[in-house]
Amino acid sequence: MSFKSLLRSAIALTALIIVSVSAQASLVFQFSITNTIGTVGGTVTGTIYGLSDNSTGAASDVTIDTLPAGMSSIYPVGSIDAALWDQQLQNSFTVSGGAIVAAEFWAQNSFNGFLQGSQLYIDGGEGPYNFVNVDGTDTHYVWGDNGPQGVAFTQISANDVPEPGSVALVALGLLGSLLVRRRRAD
Repeated sequence: MSFKSLLRSAIALTALIIVSVSAQASLVFQFSITNTIGTVGGTVTGTIYGLSDNSTGAASDVTIDTLPAGMSSIYPVGSIDAALWDQQLQNSFTVSGGAIVAAEFWAQNSFNGFLQGSQLYIDGGEGPYNFVNVDGTDTHYVWGDNGPQGVAFTQISANDVPEPGSVALVALGLLGSLLVRRRRAD
């Protein structure tokens, strides 16, 4: 392969990479639901992963990270991954300007034949409620106010995906290394 055809191929490959890779950050949010009418006082916190700014879409993962004292759990100590529960009923978050402006997440997990052994409802809109139960019996739970006033969201990080220009520079650097190596071999 001649130097000119190798250079043309490299330019075409770089253009393809620039067109196909879109820059976007994966946003991570913390949520908190404070009890107002449930059986256990306190606040439940958790993390929502994999959201994109200025869009509506599903979270890649939702975890429950802390429980208030007095709230029993059938799960080992540590984060509880609600995205792995056997009933994923709703998963939609709208992010605008780096803030969650609407949220609908509803997951349940059966326990010993009880359909609602564990439940996590996050409602940042006008829906029914914000609710967390992880005791397997639906008797010890945190129930926050309905709608957006019952849950708080805080952006905690943005995991950047490489910009197309950065990817192109890396591709050109690799190409340059190959060309120098090829010239030395000739």
